[in-house]
Formats: sequence, C-alpha cells, structure tokens
Amino acid sequence: MRARALVAAALAVTQAVSAAAVADLAERADFSALGAALAARAEVKTAQADGTTALHWAAQHDHEPSVAALLAAGAPPDQVNRYGVTPLSLACINGSASVADRLLAAGADPNRATPGGETPLMTAARAGRAPLARALVARGAEPEEAKSWLEKHENNLRAALTEQASAQQR
Repeated sequence: MRARALVAAALAVTQAVSAAAVADLAERADFSALGAALAARAEVKTAQADGTTALHWAAQHDHEPSVAALLAAGAPPDQVNRYGVTPLSLACINGSASVADRLLAAGADPNRATPGGETPLMTAARAGRAPLARALVARGAEPEEAKSWLEKHENNLRAALTEQASAQQR
C-alpha cells in the first residue's frame, strides 16, 4: 500500500513538473522540490527561454548537492545559455571549487570561452579566486591566453590609477 502511494506521488510530481519547471525550481533555489523532481525522473536537459538550465542555476546558487544530482541525472555540463555562459563559468564567478570540480569531473571544458573571450580561468582570476584558478590549470585550463588577458587588464588598471593620482595632484 505504501509503495503504491509513493509511486502515485512520484507520477503526480512527474506530470506536474514540466521540463522548464525543473530550471524554474533551481532558479528559485527550491532545492527540496528540485530533489523531488529529480527523484521522479524529471527532464534535466530542457532550458528556460534564454537557454539557462537547472544546472546553470544550481551552479549560480553554489549548491553542490544539486549540481551533483543534476549531473547524475544526465544534465550536460557544458550547455551554454543564450549569453554563451556555461555552468562552469558561473561556478568560477562564485569561486566555488567544489561545484567547479564536479563540473570538470563530468566533462566541462576548462577552456570554453564566453562570446567575449573570457575563459573560466580568466573568470576565476578576475574574481580573485586563486585556489580555483590553480585547480582549473591542474584540470587542463590553458594559462597562456589568460596571462595576456590579465596583463592587458593590469595595464588598464595602472593607467586608470595613474590618471586618478594626477587628477588629485592638480
């Protein structure tokens, strides 16, 4: 009797949770409902209108258990949204080494750049996430392109600071 009730509840959740709703649950950080949807085998590959998936949102919220569950359910680790952002890029913005590690272990590309040319390594460096940057390099991120990018931004920062100092002296 109890087993039937559980099966009926799982079927009800499956029917009630559309594919995009899984991403909506993750966006709202409703991780208990997301877990129930995943237990009911809800579709994890479908994205919201802008291409953002539940995995993007779980990475954005730095919720490693949901990232692990979504990957185990078949969520692609390198899916890009309309803006060319991957879940790994979001993990790097947050400095989440545990989420990034899960994504990399699932096959996320550590060198996949956004349309603006920023790689996950560049994102981690820009966000001041040195341990994560080291972990990305250890997982195959190419540091040479990031070095030239950082030098360019360092030069821009120095120029801005020099201009500010000159203006204060006047």
